[in-house]
Amino acid sequence: MFRKVKDILTKSDVDAVIWERMFDQDKLDRDVVYRIPNDEIEMSEVKKIGVRDFERAIYFRSGKNFRMLEGGIYELEKEFRNNVTTVVWVDTSVVDLKFGIAHGVANIFTKDDFKLGMFGEIKIKIQDPQAFINKVVSYQQEFTADSTREFINSLLITAIREMVSELTMYEFIRESRRADTKGDFEAIISREFRIYGLELIAIDIINTAVPEEHQQAYNDILDQIKKKAEEIRQDIDKLKENIKTLESKLMELEDEWVNGSIDDEAYQEKSDKVKLILEERAKRVEKLQAEHVKLVGR
Repeated sequence: MFRKVKDILTKSDVDAVIWERMFDQDKLDRDVVYRIPNDEIEMSEVKKIGVRDFERAIYFRSGKNFRMLEGGIYELEKEFRNNVTTVVWVDTSVVDLKFGIAHGVANIFTKDDFKLGMFGEIKIKIQDPQAFINKVVSYQQEFTADSTREFINSLLITAIREMVSELTMYEFIRESRRADTKGDFEAIISREFRIYGLELIAIDIINTAVPEEHQQAYNDILDQIKKKAEEIRQDIDKLKENIKTLESKLMELEDEWVNGSIDDEAYQEKSDKVKLILEERAKRVEKLQAEHVKLVGR
């Protein structure tokens, strides 16, 4: 049906039908799917199609998926230039999207019955174009940037509802602020996305919202987290000061050993004890810093 005649699409390929769009357009407003025939192009007019390296084109015959085409120029055999042939381009580059989930409509509840809404940013790409077309786009003539946002939002609601229901509000805030975002949260979302041929690159929850009746309790939890983070920071500072003192003690022991105030055995015994304490303090600082990051996200 389609025969590849060239590996790379160039500006000289003016006789090929390509997916025309503005590449300086904000990624948030780009469509991810384009289909022919449409209101402007009949398949009887199509002799060649062009596919860019970051696109995939899937062609159908009487609704049946025949083949996925990668980057290049393809010639359509004459007997297939009719409207029972359909070609769908898919953008497989990374797409940046903003998402918003209103607490009034999503019915997302924490384990301790806080009703949640949230907004943020997400990066995705279409990893499996055939799965995305078959399970998401189907026969829709248009699948716009708005369509993509609405679909992603619905998937996020499903995944977030599952995760949040297992966490208290305190735990959710701590989890959503983690610097390491490859935890359970992303795992649940990734699993949901893969069903539809999507790959989650990154997600950032910028803010959460609760109904007015929960606002005071929510603020109290934020205060608890802030207080706990401050206590940890103070503990870290104290440990760091203690480490400096211990390092000075090691230097004093070395000076005493060099000038003969203590013998080799005494120096070795005392310095080993200080080094053990230093190692233990350093491990405690590392552990506390990790806990601090989980609370404040940095």
